[in-house]
Amino acid sequence: MVAGPSMGGIILSQWVAYHLGLLKDKEILSVYTEKQLDENQIFTRGYGQFVKGKNVLVVEDIVTTGGSVKKVIKSVENEGGKVIAACSIVNKDPVNINPKFIGVPFDYLTIVDTEVYKEKDCPLCKAGVPINTKLGHGKKFLEAKK
Repeated sequence: MVAGPSMGGIILSQWVAYHLGLLKDKEILSVYTEKQLDENQIFTRGYGQFVKGKNVLVVEDIVTTGGSVKKVIKSVENEGGKVIAACSIVNKDPVNINPKFIGVPFDYLTIVDTEVYKEKDCPLCKAGVPINTKLGHGKKFLEAKK
């Protein structure tokens, strides 16, 4: 069983499950969690029933804080599944986002170093670049400024 968080983990979990199935010569299912208003990632649409009693690999495209991965792990455990490992394509903070922090074996394909700015020092903010409210935490950031 493979599980991922919505948005970035949905397609990735499908393809990882597909290719694992080819390698193991058996069907491996994929499910995903959805972000709720309280920021938790939970199984909806009855998907939680599929993880009960299963070993689960949690996948994510980009890990910045590890929060989404940890929330998916919690949801899997709440539904009676056992997370055996987690992985991502990109880890933006390998010093802090590691197996000890995630709580299960964790690996990634590459590191992408990105600069993090305080709001007052952000060159994009100073240049008037609009904040993306569709993906990421831009909407929450703007709401907190009100």
